Parts: sequence; C-alpha cells; structure tokens
Amino acid sequence: MNGFDFRNKYIDVDGDGEADTIITDEDPLDLDFDDEVIEEEDIKVQTKKEKNRHTILVVLAICIVVIISSVILGGYVVFRSAKAPKIVTVHIESDNFENPSEAKYGNMITLSFSFEEELANIPRAIINNKNVEVYGEGKDFYAKYFVQLQEQKDIDVEFSIHDYRNKYKKTGPPITETTDGSSVVIPAFK
Repeated sequence: MNGFDFRNKYIDVDGDGEADTIITDEDPLDLDFDDEVIEEEDIKVQTKKEKNRHTILVVLAICIVVIISSVILGGYVVFRSAKAPKIVTVHIESDNFENPSEAKYGNMITLSFSFEEELANIPRAIINNKNVEVYGEGKDFYAKYFVQLQEQKDIDVEFSIHDYRNKYKKTGPPITETTDGSSVVIPAFK
C-alpha cells in the first residue's frame, strides 16, 4: 500500500497534534509512510485485532479485581450493599413507676431501638408529632420526650424512626411500631 492516508485513522496519545498510534485493518508491514507527513519510527502501528485484544484484557482484569475484592470482603461488595438496615428491637415506655404504659404531665417517655448492623448516621425520631433528640451510636439508640400539660387528652403516643442508613448508604423505611407490643397512653387530665 503506497502513501497510506493516516490523517483520519490515528490516535494522538500525548496531545501534541501528531499521530502516536495508527489503528488499521492492514498488516503493519504493508504500510508505507509518506516522509513529508510523518516518520515511521515516530508512531506505533496497531491493528484493530491488537486493540480489541488489549481492551478485552483490561475488562477481564477489572472483573478479576472485583471478584477477588468481593471474596476478601466476605461478599459485602456484592451482597450486603443491596440490603437496607434492619431494625431488631423497638420499645417505648414511660417513667411512670405505677404504670410504664401510661404517661402523665411531667413524665418522660423513652423510645429505645436497636439495629442488626451499625449505622452510618444517627437516625431521626418523632414522638407525638415533635422532633426529638436521638442519642446513641453504632447499633443502639434512644430518644426521650416529656409529656406536656396540653397533651393530656386520652391519646396513644405515636412515634416514627426515620432517616437511618448503613455504611453502604442504603436507607431503611420509617418505623412506627414496636417489636415487643409495648405502647404508651396519655390519659385525659382529671
């Protein structure tokens, strides 16, 4: 092949505006370079087969690294990251010594909860439609709420635990029920 036109079939690897690699279907030994345009020793000639083989080897190497990483980490990369954090226990009670399932004005309600795995953040909680501070770390947390005078009107204390996630950034659904059947009632003021 005489006077090979490489202008639209080269790769400029180092960004200097000159051909560094020519990709061709031709046998590299059949190429004849025009001395006015480029010197043969200045460029690398690569066939499309060689380029495809190189691409396949790179993809294969990446797959092997992912598989080995998954095995070393005990499958966490592939399997654990797909699950949201799971709640293990949720319990609510009052500091009313006579009846912990009843709270009156001035009593403190404690909502305690635990997860199967450590969380990446401190969850948020709402008790009786009020945002409350959540304490704890890792797997175990609790929130406290003081009963207000205007709330004494025969109501069941409602709560929500939300905005919690594991280290894989998977968020769990809001939790609005206890796991042990516990509940707290605020009776009407007498």
